[in-house]
Amino acid sequence: MSHEICKMVVCALVLSVAQYCLPVLANMSESNTGKLQVAQNRACRLILKCSLDTPVKHMHSDLGWLTIRERFATSTLNMFFRILVSNEPQNIYSSIMPVHSTHKYSTRLSNSCSFKLPKPKTNSKKRTFLYRAINLWNALPPSIKALTGPNQFKRAIHQL
Repeated sequence: MSHEICKMVVCALVLSVAQYCLPVLANMSESNTGKLQVAQNRACRLILKCSLDTPVKHMHSDLGWLTIRERFATSTLNMFFRILVSNEPQNIYSSIMPVHSTHKYSTRLSNSCSFKLPKPKTNSKKRTFLYRAINLWNALPPSIKALTGPNQFKRAIHQL
């Protein structure tokens, strides 16, 4: 099978399913995420016909693929951006508090369109969508946070 056909088959049968399930899979434990990354790395080796000593970064770069962690992050940020723009779903949007609304002092964080991170009492709370999304959002540069169009935002976070 040629390189391009093999890539299309893997993308259609494996990565499309993984991409579709990302909102659910993003809450996985570290060990399960590692297993999913190993499966993706095997798919890279299959497509590129690489040996086991080929660095994973080179394979992902050759295929133009993101790692599982990067897929989780971009998917989460895209969904969070859509929530901020559309103000829906209301139950999630109402839980998002800008930092400037938590106190009256002018700080660097309050001027950067950042949001207050919920206080987790357990590690499972750190894996919730809202916690992960706010954590990732607050780490973005201000130039990306200021974007208003979903396509611009999507391109910008893929270039990070």
